[in-house]
Amino acid sequence: MDIMGGVDQDELIRAFWSYFQTHQAALASAASADTPEYDGMLEALQEIDPGLYFEFSTQGVEREFIVTAEGKRELFPLVEHIVEKAPDVAGWRFFPLKPKLGFPRTTRWENYTLTLDGVAFETLEGPNGELGLLLLVPGLKPEDTEDAHNALLRAIDHGLGERLFAEKVRHTEVAPMPADSEEYIPLAKLEDYIAWRDRRRQT
Repeated sequence: MDIMGGVDQDELIRAFWSYFQTHQAALASAASADTPEYDGMLEALQEIDPGLYFEFSTQGVEREFIVTAEGKRELFPLVEHIVEKAPDVAGWRFFPLKPKLGFPRTTRWENYTLTLDGVAFETLEGPNGELGLLLLVPGLKPEDTEDAHNALLRAIDHGLGERLFAEKVRHTEVAPMPADSEEYIPLAKLEDYIAWRDRRRQT
């Protein structure tokens, strides 16, 4: 792997997984990401690259640890390499990139919660045919636009998975739903639209 600043990247990866093994029990007992245990684990992960993040779940029989690049496609190979190097840790499963989980009923960012039923989209074609989305939210207030945008990005990550979202959608904007909402595509149909668009572009 790359040598950056005289430090072997694989050495940084080994150091991270060593840190994980030492601190995983404390992480497993953390109630949320707003804890010192989460902050310490994130700091250790970002020693490899500052663009890396993680999500974790302690629900179910096995705990889950997801290494994510937050949609930065240039970091996807690194994320996969990190997870390939993960040790066997009892009670944990490791995943590269956020998996496809399906669209949730609601999504949240900070103190803003949005129900996805009624959210739709209009396509924005880039100059080279890149797909952009104008996300349309019923009753959206101007002061909630940024939080709604972040909440919807999180929802689309869940709905499509991090890889498909990053590879197929290059740009997103958010706006209030116009009165003629029946003309737009429900957000829940986004994956179907992408598949249809890909088929059409191949013919």
